[in-house]
Amino acid sequence: LSLSEVIGCARVGESVTLGAPLPRGWCSDVSRLTLQNDQEDLLPLQARVLDRWSDGSLRWVLLTFSASVSPSSAATVWLGVADLRRPAAPLLGLIPTENGVAVDTGEGRFVVGTDGGLTAETAGGIPFRGTIALTDAKGATIPLEGLSVEPGNHGPLTAEVLVNGRFGGALQLAFTARLEFVRGSAAVRMQATLRNTSRAEHPGGFWDLGDPGSRVIKDWSFTVHLPQSGSPWRARMSAETGQPLQHVDLPLEIYQESSGGEHWQSRNHVNRDGVVPMGFRGYRVRSGGNESHALRATPVLTLLDGRSQVSVAHRRFWQRFPKAFEATPECLSVRLLPGQFPDVHELQGGEQLTEEFVVCFGPDTVDRKSTRLNSSHVALSRM
Repeated sequence: LSLSEVIGCARVGESVTLGAPLPRGWCSDVSRLTLQNDQEDLLPLQARVLDRWSDGSLRWVLLTFSASVSPSSAATVWLGVADLRRPAAPLLGLIPTENGVAVDTGEGRFVVGTDGGLTAETAGGIPFRGTIALTDAKGATIPLEGLSVEPGNHGPLTAEVLVNGRFGGALQLAFTARLEFVRGSAAVRMQATLRNTSRAEHPGGFWDLGDPGSRVIKDWSFTVHLPQSGSPWRARMSAETGQPLQHVDLPLEIYQESSGGEHWQSRNHVNRDGVVPMGFRGYRVRSGGNESHALRATPVLTLLDGRSQVSVAHRRFWQRFPKAFEATPECLSVRLLPGQFPDVHELQGGEQLTEEFVVCFGPDTVDRKSTRLNSSHVALSRM
């Protein structure tokens, strides 16, 4: 397996997850798989069977391992088969509790609660609280109901917590989330899914927007509530990959309204009324009393108060427009379906939407130049 570093950052202990195809008959016992670097050092490996050949041998496996790569260079790791099984490594600390599921990664302790909230506590810091919320077309907050929280895939390097529930009221949208935690990291990757379980009616046999089975949403967001320790919160942001992290004033908004391309007003983007609702090309940044515009954002946003630090990244920010990050001295929000959009967001009958982002509740231990470079893809790829 070849690993390439492309932006000049030293990757140290970065967690990599990938699927690997194996030849028929090569190995039948996943616990015999090994991984070595160029120095023939054995690397910690977490492997899970995805598929087997008809003879029972492994056909596809999901591999998770830690890798270090020097800036602007490449490294190779070698997958092999040992004569004996690997000694079982201790699992990442994951404990079901009365109030949810607790995870200890060594860099932080996290609790995914039965209310759907996330509590994160790192060494020397005051706990953060993260919540997810949805508002309807009229701006009313829709309650999250019937929640279940349970452990998912669990290994020595990573652990998952699964959340299932429903946004109730008149919308009745199914909600699922998969939160992934990594040993030695204060970062959490969240994959959140909304699904409209209502049946589309297709009047006249037409599959059009505005179907009676559609549901409309004004805003869907994940918000981290900032602890107040007495020190003011400061913000740093890199708007695009490769740009330095720079000081920005609060309150802050970075909002991608359209693709940023030449055809940002394409008729492909018409809504249920046959109108293209986008009002401008690309994204805007509002910081303090200033506003600027550019084309395509892949932002990293970090808030610090002297004791604590929290960062957010969404690697497909501009591609999955509209999208927004907002920050005030009280909270940091990832707006997955942002209320800034000049229209509502429509989810058709049977349609679902999945968004993936990362929140890091401490310094980025992977990218040694994270104070100078936009490392959103570092934070995401560590998962």
